[in-house]
Amino acid sequence: MTRLTQEELSRTLSQEGYGIIGEEVDTPSTLSVADAKEMVEPGGFVIIQPRSSKYRNKRVVHHCLTRGILVFDSVGEFKRYRHLLALESAGIVSGLRLQVPFEILPPFTTEQGENVKGITYKADFVYNEQGNDIIEDFKGMRTKEFDIKWKFLQYQYGNLYELRLTSK
Repeated sequence: MTRLTQEELSRTLSQEGYGIIGEEVDTPSTLSVADAKEMVEPGGFVIIQPRSSKYRNKRVVHHCLTRGILVFDSVGEFKRYRHLLALESAGIVSGLRLQVPFEILPPFTTEQGENVKGITYKADFVYNEQGNDIIEDFKGMRTKEFDIKWKFLQYQYGNLYELRLTSK
């Protein structure tokens, strides 16, 4: 596996049209994602501290020159995205996709005739690495809800995809 230095990473991202990543700036606590989308410069990002965040995560709005405006649920998820971009540029991974939905429980109708909505899991990243399809989720803090959905995902897709859970 090829390792890139920080300088090589920056150069690769610039060459691939991802731009130079901007500096973190202080933003008002009332800044919304919609406001951040309006103010973010091409190639840069804005970090937003939500008014109430159970796990104190900060959302990141990034203006990618090739993919448009992207919103990440945490700084850690954004950093992992940047790392995967560098791996993709180096040819180590391919087909990087974000926020890919997977149906883990289809909708159904009960015996009483009640329609029950299905359950969808959104993977942070899906990509191919050396011929293996990977579903990856970045978690700073695991929750019971996530653990249940992850088990459903393993059951439904574990034989088709390699599942990876990454964190800080």
